[in-house]
Amino acid sequence: MILVTVGTTPFDRLIQAMDETTFSQDVQLQIATGSYVPKNKPYFRFSDEMHKHYQEASIVVTHGGAGTLFELLHMKKKIIAVTNTERTDQHQIDLLTELSNQNVIQWCSSINDLQQMVESASITTTYNSQPCSIPQKLIEILNL
Repeated sequence: MILVTVGTTPFDRLIQAMDETTFSQDVQLQIATGSYVPKNKPYFRFSDEMHKHYQEASIVVTHGGAGTLFELLHMKKKIIAVTNTERTDQHQIDLLTELSNQNVIQWCSSINDLQQMVESASITTTYNSQPCSIPQKLIEILNL
């Protein structure tokens, strides 16, 4: 199953693209407060059991939120992260650039590439084998 999660912020372009595209696996959408309501795939707005949804997913398509990404990396999930250009700040780009450079996520910088990236991730047998060094770098920077 492919899980699409947008965290707590709307990301209608991502939800609509995933809803309108056919994939070889089932897709479930977490849409938060978005105004686009999916017509073709099951969805929910929020869940107290996101960890369970993450566990059930073979691939997670997500926004660039640090909390979600670090939890998924810890779970060693296949991650396709999509920059939410609907947000006014661009902090996600910095984080996604670094994680992509470390080869621990696939970064989809264009919604137009999403279907191909998801299908490619579906047939990849190994993924996310390297540990992510960003959390350790943050601990060092913050002197924790």
